[in-house]
Amino acid sequence: MKFLQKTIPVIFIVMFSYILILLFFFGNIDYINQRNYLLSNIFSIIFIIIIFFIFFFFKNIKDFSNKKYYIVLAILSLVLFFVQMFVEVYGYFTPTWDAGHLLRTVEHFLNYKVINDMEYMTRYPNNTMLTFILILFRNIPFFGNSNFIFLFFNSLFVNISAIFTSLTVKNLTHNNRYALSSYIFLIPLVVLSPWILVVYSDTFALIFPILVLYIYTKDKKDCYDYFFICLLSLFGYYIKPTVIIVLLAIIIVELLTNLRRILNFRKWNLKVVLKNISLSLLGFLVVFSINAAARVYVEYYQVPNVVEFKLVHFIAMGLNEETQGIFNGSDVDDSIKYGMNQNIDKIKKRLSERSLKEHLDFFSKKTLVNYNDGSFAWGKEGAFFLNVKKQSHPIKKFINNIFTHDGSFYKVYLLIAQWFWLTLLFYIPFCVKKANSKKELVVMLTLIGITLFLTLFEARARYLYCYSPIYVVAFVLGNINVLSYTKKWYKKK
Repeated sequence: MKFLQKTIPVIFIVMFSYILILLFFFGNIDYINQRNYLLSNIFSIIFIIIIFFIFFFFKNIKDFSNKKYYIVLAILSLVLFFVQMFVEVYGYFTPTWDAGHLLRTVEHFLNYKVINDMEYMTRYPNNTMLTFILILFRNIPFFGNSNFIFLFFNSLFVNISAIFTSLTVKNLTHNNRYALSSYIFLIPLVVLSPWILVVYSDTFALIFPILVLYIYTKDKKDCYDYFFICLLSLFGYYIKPTVIIVLLAIIIVELLTNLRRILNFRKWNLKVVLKNISLSLLGFLVVFSINAAARVYVEYYQVPNVVEFKLVHFIAMGLNEETQGIFNGSDVDDSIKYGMNQNIDKIKKRLSERSLKEHLDFFSKKTLVNYNDGSFAWGKEGAFFLNVKKQSHPIKKFINNIFTHDGSFYKVYLLIAQWFWLTLLFYIPFCVKKANSKKELVVMLTLIGITLFLTLFEARARYLYCYSPIYVVAFVLGNINVLSYTKKWYKKK
């Protein structure tokens, strides 16, 4: 435990301090997918100070009862769910990139009972589970006749994620005020993010990391909690592979903090240990069975001479200087033509060709690609807004003005999202304190994991959306520590 309390916080604070230095002092350097904000990142300091004073005065308000907390949370969630649905109904458009391809695949299956592009599914087999889920939704009697059912579940999953973010903060802080504040902070960043308009793995997988963390942060856990941790982690993995990172963080922290107890077999409560292991394995088995059933249902098969894109492909693409680690068409073509093994030579070559200074420059720009975008790269995938048409309807026109690239308020939206994101990131390093608990270490290690993943593999700010609730949990924990330090300093003065 002492080893973890020293190692994880040091890595965490160094990593996020470096990210903040890049964002505040080097955010305007040239890199791919760069945003041109109305104001430089440094001006967000004003907003960060305002948020500090809001929380400072909020801290002095007497905490309210559990009953009041649950009532306010329920009312907020219900109101925002209808706001989400309103935005989706009037703002929805069909994407042109992978998300659109998935919807067209589902539509084709519903009409002809066959997947029309099994080559794509063979290369990206994780899309099988999501395709299966979407097909099931469209088969719901009465309600599944159109894509509206997808928007309904999009809103539902995002809203449930926000609720469990609040409940996770409640588990960690035992404070209803902080728990509610985390939900409120999620509203502009996640709950009303335009990503709710896109039916894809980003919104459908959002619920899994925070659900797993919520269960883990409960004060009392039984064997069924371990069952659901394993089940949700693996199920989420089949929708979006990065979901597994939170489970890996839990395993690492639990193994290292209980190492002596694990090695001392004589002190084991064999009945409890076997029950926990059995139900954990059962959780995995249930998901393996669902995945197998999904493949049978959509009649999945591997197309001959078509290779599945393995990790080496995404590492090679993540090291590509030409596109600074973002999607690269040439790398995709090479993997299709020559297979996976040629990527190993690419990785070696790209690592050896750059000097230490060039590596620092490359990975710094790649970090800016991942972190310097509070909208999570909204509008940055392919011909993103190709199917968005000019609207005469006043409500549709208003929503398009906020969320489309040529809209009157688009740059204002991007700036607001960026300032909320920068505020969140500013407080995150303050999670570190003299002795962090196991649960706090899992939060930190999870964020270290997703950051390392995006640093090593293909760079996508969109991938951070899935973990945004956990970033908000870290933000609240950091904010509490800042307020505590400020109070101590104020008393000394």
